[in-house]
Amino acid sequence: MFFDRPNETLSRPELEALQLKRLKSLVTLAYDKIPFYSKKLRDCRFKPDDFKDLSDLSLLPFTDKDDLRNNYPDGLSAVAKDQIVRYHASSGTTGKITVVGYTAKDIETWSALMARCLMATGVDKSDVVDVAYGYGLFTGGLGAHYGAELLGAAVLPCSSGGSHRQIRLMRDLKVTALCCTPTYALYLGELANEMGLDFRDKAQLPLKTGVFGAEPWSEEMRLNIEAKLGINAMNIYGLSEVMGPGISIECLESKVGLHIFEDHFLPEIIDPQSGQVLGPGREGELVLTTLTKQGTPLIRYRTKDITSFIEAPCPCGRTHRRMTRVMGRSDDMVIIRGINVYPSQIESLILEIPALSPNYKILLDRKDNLDTLEIQIEPEASASPGLNEKAIMTKLSRSIKDYLGVGAQVTLLAPKTLTRGQGKTQRVFDLRQGKL
Repeated sequence: MFFDRPNETLSRPELEALQLKRLKSLVTLAYDKIPFYSKKLRDCRFKPDDFKDLSDLSLLPFTDKDDLRNNYPDGLSAVAKDQIVRYHASSGTTGKITVVGYTAKDIETWSALMARCLMATGVDKSDVVDVAYGYGLFTGGLGAHYGAELLGAAVLPCSSGGSHRQIRLMRDLKVTALCCTPTYALYLGELANEMGLDFRDKAQLPLKTGVFGAEPWSEEMRLNIEAKLGINAMNIYGLSEVMGPGISIECLESKVGLHIFEDHFLPEIIDPQSGQVLGPGREGELVLTTLTKQGTPLIRYRTKDITSFIEAPCPCGRTHRRMTRVMGRSDDMVIIRGINVYPSQIESLILEIPALSPNYKILLDRKDNLDTLEIQIEPEASASPGLNEKAIMTKLSRSIKDYLGVGAQVTLLAPKTLTRGQGKTQRVFDLRQGKL
C-alpha cells in the first residue's frame, strides 16, 4: 500500500538528484537566515555554492541537542515569527527544553509523511485509529492524528491515560489501529483481561494493527505484543527535534528495517566517537539533515540513536534505504565494569524466557568500588502457580553473563509490582553517581 507511490519509488539516481537540489536550497536558507549556521559554515570555510555532490555533506559541521538548547527559544528558526503556526517542545528533563517551530508547509509535509507511514503498515480510510500517544508539546499524538485524518481514517484522540474508558471506546467504536508506545500497548492488553476482554478475540476488539514508537523496543517485545494482542506490531521512528514521528517506518511486506523517507531526510551513519562517516552495513549513530523543513531546518543533526543501513531492496517496492531497529541511544548505553550494555539487549534476553513478563527495571549501583547490576522483573501473568522462581532467576542471570559478559542479580517481584508506563517507560536507574 502506497500513499505517495511516485516519490516512494524513485530510482536511486532520481532520488539523489532530488536530494542534492534540496540540500543546496537548505544550506542556502540556513546560511542566509540563521546566524548560528552562518557562523558555523563560515568557520569551516564552506559556502552553499561549494556543493558538488552529496558526499560534500561530510564537510559540514554537526548540530546537536545542545545547539538547540543554547539557541532557545527560536534562535535556529529560518522564518519570521508570523510564518510559524505551531511550536513543539521537549520535556526538558535533562536540561533546558528544546523548541521547534513549524510553518504551515511543515505541518502539511509532516501529515503526508505520517500518512505514508500508516499506509505502509496497512492502515487506510476504512480504519478507526486510536491515537494513544501524548498530545500537546509532545509530537507523537498530533503527528499520528494528522496523518490518519489525511488518509480519511476515523481518529479517536484518546492520548494516554483514562485506560479503562479507552478500552471501552476501542470495543464500542471497533478500533482497528492503535498508535502508542509498545509498553502502553502491553498495559492495555493486561487491563483488558482484567475487564473480561481479550484483544485476541476480534469479535470483542477488532484491533489489527499497532504502530509503536517513542521508546526503544526489541524484536522479542514485538513477538510478545503480537501474541498477546493478536495484531501486527509495526515499528515507527522519529525525533521531536527533527520533525516528530514519520521519519521512517516498517512495511507489512517485510517488517525488516524501517524505510527512511530520503526525499525529506538525508541520513548518515557515523562513528559516535570520531564523527567519521561509516561505510555500508556498519553500525553507528544516525545523523539526519532535513531537506524540506522550513521553520527549524537542521544540518547533520546527531540523533544519538544507534542503527545501521540495510542496502538490499525491499519486496514492497519502496526504494528508500531502510534502517535497522534502533538498538539504543549512544547516551543510553551503560558501562558496567568496562563492558558496554544497551537496555534493549537485556530486554531481549528477558523475553526469551516465557515465564517472565516485559515489565522490568534495571538498577545500577556500586558496592565496594565495583559496579553492580540488578534486574527486577515480574513473572508473566499466565505463568504456572508452581513456578520454580529460583530456576528462572538463575537462567536469566546466566544468560546475561553468557551473552553480555556481566554478572547480574535477578529479583523476581510479585505481579503488578512495577509501575505501568502510559508514556515513555523509564527502565534504567543508575544509582552510581558519587559512589566512586
